[in-house]
Amino acid sequence: MAELLDAVLHCEEVVSESHNWRLQEDVMRALSTLPRCFPLDVVNLRVVPLVFKKIHVAVILSSFHHHCHHHHHRLLLYHHVYYVVFVTLFVVLLCQDICNNS
Repeated sequence: MAELLDAVLHCEEVVSESHNWRLQEDVMRALSTLPRCFPLDVVNLRVVPLVFKKIHVAVILSSFHHHCHHHHHRLLLYHHVYYVVFVTLFVVLLCQDICNNS
């Protein structure tokens, strides 16, 4: 079971380094099913910190908006912020699922 979670988290790491925010969104949707597959303690220890790290990135990205003068740069920033907002929603749903299953 641990090898499977390691593989899933490695996949997320590889995808998160890409610029394909739609694929990143798909991976986050897939991660939202982990509480149904793994013990909640494992999800809390391995997945939740990863997601919170991504939320902190959103705060930094939002501060960059002020300095974006080109439309292309703003568009890239919006895609990143959209992805991180989706991650935040994932965390909320994950916490809700953990509360409902405990």
